[in-house]
Amino acid sequence: MSVARTRARLKSLKPAGVRAMQANFARPYDASSRSGRLQGWMASASGPNAVARASVHEMRRKTRQMVRNNPWAASAILTQASECIGSGVKPMSKSPDRNFQNAAQELWADWTPEADADGRLDLYGLQALAAREMYEAGEIFVRRVDRDPASGLLLPLQYQLIEAEQVPVELDRLEPNGNVIRQGVEFDPSGRRVAYHVWREHPNDASIEAHAGEIVRVPADEMIHLFKPLRAGQIRGLPNLAPVLLKAFDLDGYEDAELVRKKMAAMFAAFITTPDPEDRSPLETATDTADAAGSVATEISPGTMVYLEPGDEVNFSSPADVGGAYGEFLTWQLRAFAAGAGLSYDQVTGDLTKVNYSSIRAGTLKLRRRMRMDQQQIIAHQLCRPIWRDVIDTGVMAGELQVRDFIGNRRAHLRVQWMAEGWEWVDPQKEQAAEQSAVRNGFTSRQAVVAKLGRDVDVVDQEIRSDNDRADRLGLVLDTDPRRVSRAGLTQARPEGSEIPQDEADRREDDEAAR
Repeated sequence: MSVARTRARLKSLKPAGVRAMQANFARPYDASSRSGRLQGWMASASGPNAVARASVHEMRRKTRQMVRNNPWAASAILTQASECIGSGVKPMSKSPDRNFQNAAQELWADWTPEADADGRLDLYGLQALAAREMYEAGEIFVRRVDRDPASGLLLPLQYQLIEAEQVPVELDRLEPNGNVIRQGVEFDPSGRRVAYHVWREHPNDASIEAHAGEIVRVPADEMIHLFKPLRAGQIRGLPNLAPVLLKAFDLDGYEDAELVRKKMAAMFAAFITTPDPEDRSPLETATDTADAAGSVATEISPGTMVYLEPGDEVNFSSPADVGGAYGEFLTWQLRAFAAGAGLSYDQVTGDLTKVNYSSIRAGTLKLRRRMRMDQQQIIAHQLCRPIWRDVIDTGVMAGELQVRDFIGNRRAHLRVQWMAEGWEWVDPQKEQAAEQSAVRNGFTSRQAVVAKLGRDVDVVDQEIRSDNDRADRLGLVLDTDPRRVSRAGLTQARPEGSEIPQDEADRREDDEAAR
């Protein structure tokens, strides 16, 4: 009996229960196998913070270098930051006190130009830079700087951005009071963040200050930590380009090698062969120059007239082309890079040659949905909310905001809605018609449509009323005034006996003159 038949016979003799147990413990997913073609797949089981501790420094260095030197990486980061922030994520106070609402909005508008502790940006510029750092380095720290009330600022309050490298990921230790420092962040026994440990100066910058190598403890209520958590329990952020960093490096090297190959091939216009290899090059008008190593190079300028010796032959260079598949190959690789970065191919490259209205609209809507997540769940919640709270609290304490019983109703007075800049329509005529139809059919409201544009419906209505009052006062009939002009551009018919504001104003003036 063969060995195979013997094994099969022995297997059949196993009790049914044993066979059933083996079947139950068989790997239910093909990808869970460690044999065959998957035996080389060494998957890491590292937790969210072990991953950051082991690799975040190297990933940040490589990401920053790639953004400095690679056009696609630079475009991806710039696109994400600009789409997320635009001209700024702005607040609309929702305090139940209308007077407090208006005062808070005015205070915010007056304070934002003074928000930067370095004096280079306004608050919305800080938002844009913070978002860029979040996408590029994975995180950014924003420190509240309390100024002297006599500093001349509207509010003694400013903010300073601190790069991720300035908070040491490798700092782990137990504190005597029972707190624990993990990756530069200090937690109390309940797991609440209580402080951040920060290099006084950037560790990768040259400094002449004596305390450059000093680490300082910053209380958590003075620091905003902006990052996008990817796993539960994650302490530090990771660069957004981490999944595609290797692909970007290889693709950049491939394209550079292809470019250099074509450049070198294009330098050789022709090769001259002579019967006597000892003879000099017959290029009478060429100039021979020797470098430090003694190598001789012949310079040929455009339009050179060359006289050859008898017997010399000229063989013109025919450098190989990159081939018809080069463009398609590069396109597919860039599509993979863009997808890993959370963008589409055209958003990274700017290539719109193969898009149509439907495809570009679908890609744009997908990006905007992702950006709304970042705007509301990350930027507004982590960055804007604590800044608004600090501004309102400081404004009340400084006497810039007057309200009764602020402490008792603080939560109500701090209510706010954050509005990002509205995105332009891909096809304004079609999309405005669709919005109008949705409002008329009751599927949405004017308030919701206005909010999509990043505006406050109360402000818009006040502006419309102001425009109408001005037109009535000046006796103007505008095509945009639905009270007077129909959608077809015709003057609206008015029911008999009805009056528009200007008619009523004229009648009152006539009555006063008659008296």
